[in-house]
Amino acid sequence: MTSSPTSSDSSLEEEKFLKPEDVEECIPPKELEMMIEEKKVGTLDDFVTLRWYCMLVLLMAELTAFTATASSKVMVFAGATPTVVGCGGTPLNGCHELAAFRNGTNDCVPDLKYQFKSVQVEFNYVCDDAKKVKNTITVQTFGVLVGAAIFGQVSDTFGRRKALLISTLGNAIFNWISAYSPDLFYFMVWRTMAGVFTGGVTVVQMVFMVENIPRKDRMWIQNSITWSPNLILFPFVAWLCHDWRTMSVVIAAASIATFFAVFLLEESPRWLIQKGRLDEARKSLIKIRKTDRLYDETFEKQLDEVLHVESEKHARSSKKAKKYTFIHLFCTWKMMAQSLTFVSGM
Repeated sequence: MTSSPTSSDSSLEEEKFLKPEDVEECIPPKELEMMIEEKKVGTLDDFVTLRWYCMLVLLMAELTAFTATASSKVMVFAGATPTVVGCGGTPLNGCHELAAFRNGTNDCVPDLKYQFKSVQVEFNYVCDDAKKVKNTITVQTFGVLVGAAIFGQVSDTFGRRKALLISTLGNAIFNWISAYSPDLFYFMVWRTMAGVFTGGVTVVQMVFMVENIPRKDRMWIQNSITWSPNLILFPFVAWLCHDWRTMSVVIAAASIATFFAVFLLEESPRWLIQKGRLDEARKSLIKIRKTDRLYDETFEKQLDEVLHVESEKHARSSKKAKKYTFIHLFCTWKMMAQSLTFVSGM
């Protein structure tokens, strides 16, 4: 006895034998025309190659990755707790013996053992007083979160390059100032200000890099130029510095180097196209092409065709897309609760 074919089987057979013209009927004519034109002309990705300009972008990305890592993790070393080994020349073993030795009357200066001269060592915040230094980390981290929110919006509104230039320069200035802090309060203030610009470097760097490297190479580049390798490099740099003041100056110097690396680069052509600034995008792509030594007489004609297609594509998608800012993370009670839960969990 044979079984009759079910409706699902018949629908699968229909899908299997769908013809290209049947699929084309489902696509609006204008979108179909744009897809055909894009296939003939090419896309912006055809102009992005792993050559000289891309190497400059990767150099900038590594410098920003190290700067962001070092500036955000500086308190791992600058806030390191020393070991109490004595007080006023009398050998002691830890904070408990120090408290018993002092007994409220002996104000001797503790003898400390340390591998890195941290803020605790220089300003004499040991044992119970060390909590005051740890509390400043919370304030500094808040600065990073504020900077990430602000500069994410700045990069979308005014450009990736401008956002990176401002954030790297600000990070350099306040890291350098923090190296000359006279006490813990001023150290916290300047480090919090540096954290605001560190947040900017962190959020903009990856976007700028991804928009300027070939699509097919994005995965391995993103996994290579990131925080993980720099978390290995940074402790070695801290060991060479030996104290928090020198380390702050080194981070400032790295941020200045990042500033000049960004200064040599063009604004992201993708961002310029999204904003409708086609003439600027055209100039940037021509400069990039000349840097890669791939410029020829036919390039500008091909570029104009691609820019036309890309502008049409972005104009079509921008009509459908809604514009959001970081304020929308707090526009409803539910979103506010989820955002604050995520932030506190970090």
